[in-house]
Amino acid sequence: MIYYSSEIRWFSDKGKTLLNLFNAFPGKSSATQARTDRYLNRKSESIGIKIREGRMEIKLLVGSHKHTFKRQRWIIEDWVKCSYEDSAASLQNLGKIDSDIFSWIDILKKRKQKKFVLSGKTVRPVDFDEQISQGCTVEYTSLKVHKTIPYYTLGFEAFGKDNQASHRNLTTMLNYSETYIQPNALKEIICGGYARFFCLF
Repeated sequence: MIYYSSEIRWFSDKGKTLLNLFNAFPGKSSATQARTDRYLNRKSESIGIKIREGRMEIKLLVGSHKHTFKRQRWIIEDWVKCSYEDSAASLQNLGKIDSDIFSWIDILKKRKQKKFVLSGKTVRPVDFDEQISQGCTVEYTSLKVHKTIPYYTLGFEAFGKDNQASHRNLTTMLNYSETYIQPNALKEIICGGYARFFCLF
């Protein structure tokens, strides 16, 4: 399966600020989900590879754009994602590959999300289990990098029939967010996707 998304994400070692921002958005959040994802650390911001619950996901960065929000400049990333199912043995063997060229990072995640449906410039919260074709999720996740180093992330992931639609949906969602994100609330917090974040390790 191929998916199109446009994303913006912030990472911090201070979770309260990001959790307060998440809670400020309307709508009912999903139940907290806990899992461990294994990411291939290629020291590259343009490709992401991870093993997640018996599936392998490959993400390719197809666009990166600066977005100005209340005098802050953020980075919007447009991605194409492919997801594959494979045998547990094959994924286990892949996950064991380690070398001087690349390594794997195990990320313990505890995540909760809210979902919004978008129609034109209209944004409306919906139940997280509702199936929609045009929308955006807002996500708060507590992380443990290498299962020990604590970090937190707030992310927006917009989706649509192609990257043009997903990018438009994310821009609409960010405009909608002006009511809930106060000026300087995310100042000096790392902005970028997981691939960019892993370059720190």
